Amino acid sequence: MSVLTTTEAGAKATDATRWSQLIFGIICMVMIANLQYGWTLFVGPIDQKYHWGRAAIQVAFTIFVLTETWLVPIEGYLIDKFGPRVMICGSGVLVAIAWVVNSVADSLFLLYVGAAIGGIGAGVIYGGSVGNALKWFPDRRGLAAGLTAAGFGAGSAVTVVPIANMIQSSGYESAFLWFGLGQGIVVVIVALFLRAPQAGEVAAPAAPAVQQTRRDYAPAEVIRTPVFWVMYAMFVMVGAGGLMAIAQLAPIANDYKIAGIPVSILGLTLPALTFALTIDRVLNGICRPFFGWVSDQIGRENTMFMAFFAEGVGIYALLYFADNPVLFVILSGVVFFAWGEIYSLFPATCTDLYGRTFATTNYGMLYTAKGTASLLVPLANVLTTATGSWHAVFYVAAILNIVASVMALTLLKPMRTRTIAGLPPLPETGVLKALANPVFFAVLYLAFMVPTYILPWLGSNSAILNSTGMAMGLGPNPGFWIHAACLMVLIILAFMRGIVIGHGWLVILPVVAAVFDLVPGMNWVPMIPTLAHVVCVVLGVALRPQKM
Repeated sequence: MSVLTTTEAGAKATDATRWSQLIFGIICMVMIANLQYGWTLFVGPIDQKYHWGRAAIQVAFTIFVLTETWLVPIEGYLIDKFGPRVMICGSGVLVAIAWVVNSVADSLFLLYVGAAIGGIGAGVIYGGSVGNALKWFPDRRGLAAGLTAAGFGAGSAVTVVPIANMIQSSGYESAFLWFGLGQGIVVVIVALFLRAPQAGEVAAPAAPAVQQTRRDYAPAEVIRTPVFWVMYAMFVMVGAGGLMAIAQLAPIANDYKIAGIPVSILGLTLPALTFALTIDRVLNGICRPFFGWVSDQIGRENTMFMAFFAEGVGIYALLYFADNPVLFVILSGVVFFAWGEIYSLFPATCTDLYGRTFATTNYGMLYTAKGTASLLVPLANVLTTATGSWHAVFYVAAILNIVASVMALTLLKPMRTRTIAGLPPLPETGVLKALANPVFFAVLYLAFMVPTYILPWLGSNSAILNSTGMAMGLGPNPGFWIHAACLMVLIILAFMRGIVIGHGWLVILPVVAAVFDLVPGMNWVPMIPTLAHVVCVVLGVALRPQKM
């Protein structure tokens, strides 16, 4: 049989086999790119026909993103168990069914069903393609993950015009039907050639430029390691920060009245806002293999520092030079270029740290950070309302990226090195040593929790007081920032206590409390923040320390 379909156990795979597997995965990713990036073309025509309202139609997109993201850990487990061929082949059928359902959907319920089916199928294909690339290329893991992710990020570029033309000439129903069938058939055919490497077929590099573990962590072990939650937090920070800033491009361009001003760069002339949005897909695709390749040469954390810091500076500079149309386009390009690399750096880092056997499942758990980040994006509206200006959104987005860049070198790098060496993730000295005492943790946690119940009486959650202060040039109500700072300290305390006792997931509880506490509309059940805090204290005290 062909070397692409079977190889004797222990025989080393050729470069042709490895690169063929990578190309097959990229083709599958290109075929599902339209499910996310081509959706916007259908919203208008659907609304024109049924008049359901754009907001109701866009719920389908939210359902797609959540099912495509949050189910990947389960799908990844099945891929690691049964192999990518059968799972991705079956998912090709699902993505075809999804768009066929969309083509005949005459109710919102049916449209939502199609979105859910498409999300499940796309999640399997995304997770399986990236996971397979990570397993086949232990020596070029960053580049392989970046090229595969680029297929998803930029894959729709070649089909946007044909889809738009078919919608114009034959209706959106025909576009859904024929492109859905075509994309699904291609995935099914290509998936028949996909397979995971067999034992001994791909040897770990003898002297890798990037440190790699020599053991394979099961998913249950992964979520108990604090370094996983550090990566998760960084993924969310960079993902949410970038999305928050990008979402404000149109308001900025309109406020400075530069949206329609023509800008010429390298012989191409477009209105400033159109130019900025156009280069999104190009740079968002290019940056993934580029930074992945760089990380293979100089290390994952060093590359993260460079990219995240560049994005933070780019966002901050965009705030101050947005009134210049040329700089608006260039700086928005910097932000786009330094944002998409999270989809190549984090899968590579995750597999370096936790091994190849469960690579798809383990990265699937980390990939849910994309869904978490998308849920936090509405916080941009909260900041705008609370401060009366979109400037605060850019400050927060820049800070998130710069903090993540510092975390890459000062926290992630030493923790990853010590975890691979079998040592505690951080030396238990200073504050960490003190937090080993459950009573000290409980007292300190309660000390910062109490102000979050007192400050609202002083207007810390009042959008009226905060916006009035901004209008008067006094800034938002100081209680707002103190309230937010206390919640941040609680998150840090829970995270550090989680490191000490080996339960990194403990940090989730104060994060939930913070979201339900500060976000307007989320406090409809006032006991949720209190319940999350109480459970955090009780578990932080009661859980027994575990050895990593």
